[in-house]
Amino acid sequence: MTGEHTRMRTAWLFLMTTLIGAGIVGCGAEPSSAVTSQKQAIAAPSGVTAVAGIRSMTVSWNYTPDTTGSALASFEVVATPGSATVVTGPTARSALVTGLANGTNYKFTVTPILADGTRQTSSASAYVRTFSVPSSPSWGPMKSGDQQVELSWYAPPNGGQPILGYTVTASPGGQTYVTTGTSLVVTGLTNGQTYSFTVLATNAVGNSLPSGSSGTLKPAALPSAPQNVTATAGVRYATVQWTAPASNGGGTISGYVITTQPDGRTQYAGSTATYATVASLANGGTYTFSVAAQNATGTGTAATSSAVTMPSLPSAPLQLTGVFHQGSMELDWRPPASDGGSPVTYYKLTSTPPGAERTIPANLLVASISGLALETPYTFTVSALSAVGEGPSVSTGPILTRPQPRAPTDVRVTSTVQGAVVRWNPASAPAGDPVTEYQVTASPGGGSVSVAADTLVATVPGLVSGNTYRFQVKALNSAGAGRASAPAHQRHVAPLACEAPSFAPASGYFFNDARSFVGAGDFTGDGRSDVVVGNGYRLAVLASGPRRSLTRLAPSVSAGASFSDLAPAVADFNGDGKLDVAAILKEGSTTAGGFVVFPGNGAGAFQAPLPTMLAVNVGLNCLRTGDFTSDGTLDVLVHTTEKKVLLYRGVGNGSFSLPTTVVSSSDNCPAVADFNGDGFLDYARIDNVNNRVVQANGTGTGSFKLPLYTPCPSCFGDMVAGDFDHDGALDDLVIVAPDKVRVYSSPAGTLGLLIQYALPAPSGALYSHPVVADLDADGLSDLFWTNGSGGRLNLMRGSTSTPPFAPLSTYGFSGQSDAPAVGDFDGDGQPDVALTGSSLDVTLFWGGTLTPESLRLEGKPAGLASADFNQDGAADLAAGIHEKNAIALSLSGNGARGTALLAPVFVPPTGSTLVGGVQDIVAGDLDEDGQEDLAAITTVPNATADTQTQLVVFKRSANGAFSPAERYSEAPSPGELIKVDLNEDGRFDLVTLRPLIYNQIQLSLWLNVGGGRFAPRVDYKVTAASPSSELLAADLDRDGHMDLAVLRRGTPSITAGLVHVLWGRGDGTLTGVTTFTGDVNLWAMGRADLDGQGLVGLVLKTRDLGLLTFDATRQPVLTPRASVGTNGGIRVLTDDFNSDGRVDLFSFTPFEATVVLQQAAGAYAPGPRTAWGTTVQDALMADWNGDGLPDLALADDNAQSATLVMNVCLP
Repeated sequence: MTGEHTRMRTAWLFLMTTLIGAGIVGCGAEPSSAVTSQKQAIAAPSGVTAVAGIRSMTVSWNYTPDTTGSALASFEVVATPGSATVVTGPTARSALVTGLANGTNYKFTVTPILADGTRQTSSASAYVRTFSVPSSPSWGPMKSGDQQVELSWYAPPNGGQPILGYTVTASPGGQTYVTTGTSLVVTGLTNGQTYSFTVLATNAVGNSLPSGSSGTLKPAALPSAPQNVTATAGVRYATVQWTAPASNGGGTISGYVITTQPDGRTQYAGSTATYATVASLANGGTYTFSVAAQNATGTGTAATSSAVTMPSLPSAPLQLTGVFHQGSMELDWRPPASDGGSPVTYYKLTSTPPGAERTIPANLLVASISGLALETPYTFTVSALSAVGEGPSVSTGPILTRPQPRAPTDVRVTSTVQGAVVRWNPASAPAGDPVTEYQVTASPGGGSVSVAADTLVATVPGLVSGNTYRFQVKALNSAGAGRASAPAHQRHVAPLACEAPSFAPASGYFFNDARSFVGAGDFTGDGRSDVVVGNGYRLAVLASGPRRSLTRLAPSVSAGASFSDLAPAVADFNGDGKLDVAAILKEGSTTAGGFVVFPGNGAGAFQAPLPTMLAVNVGLNCLRTGDFTSDGTLDVLVHTTEKKVLLYRGVGNGSFSLPTTVVSSSDNCPAVADFNGDGFLDYARIDNVNNRVVQANGTGTGSFKLPLYTPCPSCFGDMVAGDFDHDGALDDLVIVAPDKVRVYSSPAGTLGLLIQYALPAPSGALYSHPVVADLDADGLSDLFWTNGSGGRLNLMRGSTSTPPFAPLSTYGFSGQSDAPAVGDFDGDGQPDVALTGSSLDVTLFWGGTLTPESLRLEGKPAGLASADFNQDGAADLAAGIHEKNAIALSLSGNGARGTALLAPVFVPPTGSTLVGGVQDIVAGDLDEDGQEDLAAITTVPNATADTQTQLVVFKRSANGAFSPAERYSEAPSPGELIKVDLNEDGRFDLVTLRPLIYNQIQLSLWLNVGGGRFAPRVDYKVTAASPSSELLAADLDRDGHMDLAVLRRGTPSITAGLVHVLWGRGDGTLTGVTTFTGDVNLWAMGRADLDGQGLVGLVLKTRDLGLLTFDATRQPVLTPRASVGTNGGIRVLTDDFNSDGRVDLFSFTPFEATVVLQQAAGAYAPGPRTAWGTTVQDALMADWNGDGLPDLALADDNAQSATLVMNVCLP
């Protein structure tokens, strides 16, 4: 029964009772008059309380009924609001009121009702709230993760009932997740996808309303490591740089965390940052820096920089020295061994007693201090400062303010078995305080030697063979030690006396006569190969002898016609066991070509020639020999100028039958070998019309089978047969063209392409036929050929590691070379190559250990210099290149020499479009740091202003590399550059020479003010015949001061050669000019101490060699020394070529070189010849291979190369 029904029933009962009591309604009776009845008074219930329920309440009360009156009929419980009513029986003291609203405050009254209708309503209970659904949860912290999100929320008010759980709904997709806790990890999401979520709570009453949206969440993986993490040290800070990670994991990068090690501190950078500055680092500390990217998921993998060391204080400056000169203390020093990582900004100088306090810019390493008290010992202290602070200092010992001697000059070193013999010029000293002794040092670690003042030579013993030392000499007087001399560097190797020096890779025999061709064979029967020379129309044999000697034998009778310059054939054509020579004859418009056989007699002479002639104006391009008819007699296969290939069958006496035509039209000479291995000779030729190689296999009867073909695109070149696939059979083929080498092999009897090599572009076209020989005696065939004028000698060595050939080696050689010939001319068991052509020599390229290939310049050479540039203790070569505006370096090393390039040398002034190149170079320790530097002068076409040409200095830095160039404005058109200490301060100064007008030259002096910096040049204009060609420095009047000598070459039958000498004063200035007038054949000049007594003079090259010295009044005296017998000359170099302790002479022209060996008692004898091209323009000496013997470097204009020529000692 509902509360409403109960209320209606109660009201109805009340109404009926009232009506009955009033007599209005009777029970089966008629209405009567009113009847009056009095109700019983009752008490109201007390203690009414309510206990909440789900949409209901349990109401309780207290009540004691009155037993005297009307009986208690019921209780009526009424809820407010809503008037929900419940009627209970009389015994009830509680009632469940239902139908209430959840979450509503109610109060209740209880009314007892007696049987007579009497009632009394209680006081209302306190308000009590019914239970409800929970409130909506609110979101707590949330976090995206890798394919997941982590959600949390706060538990809401539970509506009076415990929360049974929560339901999370994802969007998009509507996926729901139920949990009993207040957090949830939602997995299986897609990284980079945006999601949002709602959550509702559930209790026994029901579900709350959904929460608000979580906001967007984007699952993401951790970002990958940042890229390119680097750290750059600053002063107590580091700049850490990076680039963004390759992957952000699908989320947005929110920032970066930078961790410093070893202290582990971290700092953060924003999402777009690519660098951060880490401060408060320790000077000199070493740190690494890790950078990790962050996104909503977290912190990704870190990437770590390389370790960097913070700058520290600079170390102490080095080599602080001082001398007192002309009233000033001259101090100099070297930079600190370490600047601590921060550049030195300046130096601080102090003294005790005071007087020198000052700061010096970092680019200055010298200080001149005046105003000091005389005759007072001072101690000077220098420290270096950088942005980090002031480093430790270095101090001198006490230096007396009394003049010390100046630095000795012209230090010269010779290695001997006893040690290094050092010579020098006397040092200048103040009047009245002369030099008392000299001190010679060899560093590093070579010790020192002191000698008396009247001795200008000392031997430094105990040096390590193979080590390079820096030799310096100091002079001492009562005031102390003067400044050390400018250094001389020497690799100390005690050479062994060499009775028979020679040159490698090539030497020459001075033939000086017509040379058509060369051939090779044992024509004298001594078991050693000789050279046969086509001497116009006769043969001449150069019989080989001991120690590479050649003896020219009497010539043969005339061939009756002139020889061609094509290769001859050397073989036993008449079967007498002696070698014969078949030479190709020239054809002409009125003469027939052909070939002629000179039968040899086995003693170096030849019998009457046997000619085989062609028609008038028809000649041969080549001839090949072999037994094509299998009759034991040699035949000849020729290629004619009519493009025919003919076979001449030998008849056994050196003559031949009429030819048969093998090929009626062919542009190229064939190669002959047994290509198919059947025992019969075959031939191969190039068919350049059809781009193929033609192989015709012989039948052994003088005929050939149908040809076989193999492709050869763009086929051109010269052919030679040999064993190139290393199978032991001479059945392979090489085609050498200007741009490539093709190798064909025939493993199955048919030629096929094995490999192809691209060649660098040569300076000249292919000239001679290639030859095959095992030049390095390793059992593998090597390939040798030459290029034409301006070309090179080319060698591809056989190789098993890169078969069939190692990479190309080239030797610059400007001489035009005819077809080479192969033979063992020195009897060492290794094949050699003989060459001839346009030079005066027959050139022998010696087999054996191969020398380094030439330094290719790709332009005309412009000066040579030698020093140990890469600090490995061995000599390196520098060559200027005019056209490339560069300096090329050939660097010693293990195995092949390395190369490097310094460029550009000339740099035009700002805004200028001038183009310049190198003119000359010189090497020396210009900045006194123990490392040899380079200086160059440049030239600009039609230069008219001093700013258009330059003196350029490349200094070596501490790491061995060259620092950026320093440039000074030079006078236009300088010609030569030399180094010399003119002001006796122990530093190399630079001098340049240039012509002005016909009767005037200019010498420009660049005085070194310390640290390799040069004061503005001082020009000396000298009245002298021009053009002047050579500049040298020497102490010619033996006053201890370096003088300058300038040569003007003579012109035969026209003008005499002249030598102008400008006399040095020892203070960087020059005075006076003394001129020596030579003859018209005065061509070249050098300097030497020929007698080994310290008397340096000028070696002059006329037709003879003479020593020019000057007496005490500076008057010239020329003493003839040696007969040379060659004309012309470029320069004279001097050294001890055979290590006998005597100075020898080397003179060269563009096409000829001569060594004259000094003998006992001042006599001279011819030495070995090096034959190297026809346009040699420069040369220098150095020990390239460290054997103690002076070697050569030759610079060749047409070959555009610098070549190392080794001085080798023959057994």
